[in-house]
Amino acid sequence: MTSGRRLAALVAIALASSACEIVVGTGDRKLAVGGAIGSAGNAGGRPGSDATSATGGRMGAGGGLGSGGHLGGGGAPATGGGAGSGGVTASGGASGAGGVILDGGVTRTGGATSAGGTTSAGGTTQLGGTTGQGGTRTDGAVDAPSVTDAATDPAGCAAVGVLGTGNGLQGEYFNTSSLTGLVFSRIDATVNYDWGSSAPELALPADGFSVRWTGQVQPRFSGRYTFYTNTDDGVRLWINGSQIINDWNDHMATENSGVADLVAGQKYDLKMEYYEAAQLATAQLSWSSTCQAREIIPQSQLYSPSAVCTAADDGTGTGLVGQYFDNQDLTALRATHNTDPTVSFVWADGASPDPAIAPSSYSVLWTGQVQARYDGFTTLYLVSSGGARLFINDALAIDDWTAHTSIEDVATIATTAGQTYDLRLEYFEQSGGGQVQLLWSGACQAKEIVPQAQLYPTFTGMVCDDPGVSTGIGLRGDYYDNPDFTNLAATHAAETINFDWGLGAPDPKVGADTFSVRWTGSLLARYTGGTTFRTWSDDSVRLWIDGQLIIDNWPNHQAAENAGLAYLVAGHLHDIKLEFHENLENALIKLLWFSPCQPEEIIPASQLFPPGYVPPDAGIDAGIDANLDSSADVTIDANVETEAGELDSGVDGP
Repeated sequence: MTSGRRLAALVAIALASSACEIVVGTGDRKLAVGGAIGSAGNAGGRPGSDATSATGGRMGAGGGLGSGGHLGGGGAPATGGGAGSGGVTASGGASGAGGVILDGGVTRTGGATSAGGTTSAGGTTQLGGTTGQGGTRTDGAVDAPSVTDAATDPAGCAAVGVLGTGNGLQGEYFNTSSLTGLVFSRIDATVNYDWGSSAPELALPADGFSVRWTGQVQPRFSGRYTFYTNTDDGVRLWINGSQIINDWNDHMATENSGVADLVAGQKYDLKMEYYEAAQLATAQLSWSSTCQAREIIPQSQLYSPSAVCTAADDGTGTGLVGQYFDNQDLTALRATHNTDPTVSFVWADGASPDPAIAPSSYSVLWTGQVQARYDGFTTLYLVSSGGARLFINDALAIDDWTAHTSIEDVATIATTAGQTYDLRLEYFEQSGGGQVQLLWSGACQAKEIVPQAQLYPTFTGMVCDDPGVSTGIGLRGDYYDNPDFTNLAATHAAETINFDWGLGAPDPKVGADTFSVRWTGSLLARYTGGTTFRTWSDDSVRLWIDGQLIIDNWPNHQAAENAGLAYLVAGHLHDIKLEFHENLENALIKLLWFSPCQPEEIIPASQLFPPGYVPPDAGIDAGIDANLDSSADVTIDANVETEAGELDSGVDGP
């Protein structure tokens, strides 16, 4: 297959304590607002097969931490659970159950879509009331226009019309095509998406998802408006409760339209429902009128449902712990501030953040907890010059670990008032003065530096202890000359998952197309806490950790990124199973991991053990034998290699 377009990485994580989700802003630093809990990670779409990991890595996406005595699932230990069980990841979860959504920062804008015919649906809907600026609505209320240019053209149209102050529509994203299985909610500035063969976010499948957008629309001019939807597949549109478009069927990119009479400056309820069946996905909403040139309905004219503000939950915090390093990579610790009241620092050229630190080429690590003041969405802003990363509950919310001048990055989390969340903020400066500031805002509070009262020095997130040395050799790979795990052709005794076969075959006994591979064994965790697993695949991929499905993108697809998160226990062996299927043309499969304590990398052979292999490590916990299958019929022979350089036991299938 040819490579697909790049999708930003996204992670949905069910957190132990309460609902929390994150959506990182788009690449131009504009805010994208995120929603609730995610299910098992699904299709992304980024071309290429480069597995080189950048320092600090990037966060992937997908399934949330499940129950079983660890994070998620309400936080209560399951029978038999506990730290020793290694934790599991689980899919699904209803809205509000919690989760973190990470978006690596690609702006998803719509574009031209392929032809698919034109369907005209709906008809004329009479809305509003008396024509005129700020006209009377059908419900009796009167809306004053925002801003109106009194000048008119010969057709009687105001030169500018009513300019709104909207923030966009609320988008609810579901992991089925029937508007059930809510994965997350967010504020979408416009409805202008061309996802191609990828998913809107990695927490969703690439096929079989649906979206409901709700809010209000404010026309700039009075008159009859035509609303246009361009979708692949089904769509329905209501204006003020009247359905004007109804094409709830599978179809290629198709334009539908309906009309409504509107009054300038008045707000009208809007609801748009959309589902994707298979292959390409497109959803766009535009309008036109006698006075309004056709355009995607802009953010300024769209309003999300109003927030309900409760009393603020003010904390009693004292600040964060700050560790100051005389190097850019968080090494050479020189000073520790037990409580930095806030993160709001601007150091001039030649100035030092601490007398023990040189005035350039330094780094700082702040750890602690942040306490939410309100229920609902809270936006975090990280202003920095140099490089900065922000983790919330071990999930990477903002990743800008590159040298830069002053930049503001954003992430939005859905929080519960009074709840605390682990916070880890990393910063480096390489030349001259430095700047790092942490702010927040929300529907119920103005933008401000996160105050001292909401910051606490206690930190319960991942601790980066020395993981020691492991002696793993890789996972067993069973290669089938069919796409459905039938006709076992070859078994590779131990290998890492880092393959780009292109148009070639993975083994001389297997064809170049329509084959499948199942890798099994155990994984030795380096650190305790949330660890993100990421796959690059062309085509299908599924990943289980401790029996829980955390990545599930089984339809045929182009090169795509998927990710899921699991809770691991340092020194403990966790069951792992990865399934892969190749359909046609290019074949690619890579398995990586990432956590706050390690950069993204291909999972090394040293951390992987095939079934039946007992490593000599004395430091591995006593539960090792229970995690290895002593009855496995594969003989480990590290001296036998195939032409591709993979270990091969010489055991052939029937």
